[in-house]
Amino acid sequence: MMLAKLSTLFALATIVLAANLPRVDDRAEVKIPAKDKGSLAKLCKAWTQECIDLAHREGKAGYECEKGYAGKGTASVLCYAESGNTTTNFTPKVVKALKLKPA
Repeated sequence: MMLAKLSTLFALATIVLAANLPRVDDRAEVKIPAKDKGSLAKLCKAWTQECIDLAHREGKAGYECEKGYAGKGTASVLCYAESGNTTTNFTPKVVKALKLKPA
């Protein structure tokens, strides 16, 4: 009985602590450039390569590129580098390097 109570208490404490962890989402909503002819796949290929080129110097590069939430012709993008417990946001640098416009 005591073990069951401790297990329940531990589970509840874990849930409470997890709920209080800060979450940062540094995604950017961008327009797919005309040079990519509206192709999300072309933009994402360029995004991935540029992110890796820029972020790998700071740690392990991570990236996302998917259909945007701002409507047709947009993409939701993210680029970061992880090194130990540190995460560095590279999204603005990749946006600038690829000359992307906000959606």
